[in-house]
Amino acid sequence: MYGVGTEVSPNTGRMHTVIRARGGLVASFPHPDDGIAEIVGLAIPAGNDYYLDANGDNNRSGRAFTSAVSTFTKALSLMTSGRGDRLFVRPGDYAESEINVNVADAQIIGMGANGAVGITPASGIEAMKITANDVVLRNLRVEGVNDADYGLSIGDADNSPLGVRVAGCLLRNGSHATKPAVILHGPGDLYLVGCDIAWAGIGIQFKGNLAGYPTQIFTLGNYFHNLSVQHLAQFQTSGGSDNGKVVNLNHISNKHDNLEDGTEPTGVFIELDHTGSSGLIEDNSFAVASNAIAKFAIATNIHWVANKTEAGVSSARPA
Repeated sequence: MYGVGTEVSPNTGRMHTVIRARGGLVASFPHPDDGIAEIVGLAIPAGNDYYLDANGDNNRSGRAFTSAVSTFTKALSLMTSGRGDRLFVRPGDYAESEINVNVADAQIIGMGANGAVGITPASGIEAMKITANDVVLRNLRVEGVNDADYGLSIGDADNSPLGVRVAGCLLRNGSHATKPAVILHGPGDLYLVGCDIAWAGIGIQFKGNLAGYPTQIFTLGNYFHNLSVQHLAQFQTSGGSDNGKVVNLNHISNKHDNLEDGTEPTGVFIELDHTGSSGLIEDNSFAVASNAIAKFAIATNIHWVANKTEAGVSSARPA
């Protein structure tokens, strides 16, 4: 027979509902702030759930919103399961030194409306970098401020993470006149999906590092706007052997708009002309009269397929 009762949660110390049969636990139903329901025999996410609130307390456990910690740095230090930990972040602005997401297979999920969770450090401080594999960011506003080198860096000079997923985020760099909102340092199997990339000099900069170059990059359904110089750009790392290239870039179904006053970026929309670069530019929309070469610089192995300008849809290479 099954029995329904209440017990003290070993994780949070609060009462929760449980179902038992012959003394064995069949299911537990925690308070909504304490995590997800667990049913024996039903697959559930690996790892643990953690909670972050700007009004939290770093002396707490972080295992429920009622015991949330207050900084990303503290929350990440608690995520030690090895694989599959999730961090749920309540709306608010989080001003810390650069946040290093160095926990593999971690998910960081912003709650509330798009952009309600803001990573907004002090002037001159970069917002976040990812240095571990298989990290997922969802529904965050990641924003460098004015004189920062970037808002979000995926990888750095020494790390080239694999399998990173960034979805539904607002990516910024404080209206910087020349620096990028996003830098890619030689990562692979990377997806940027449904993000708003704006208010910077450059949208995405492919930089590489001394160990290699970005490869297998998927930028899908993003909105680029208010970028004063370029939307996609390349940068050759000093001393590197990659020539600043990006390989197997898939840039598909993105919208490329102008600045707020209607003017176009001062450089090209897309700079992908470094030797050895390859990929596909397909079904994107550009707020420009035509696919004139003055606005697009692409290498021979970058394939241009049915992109849209004011002149219409064209698969003709920029010329």
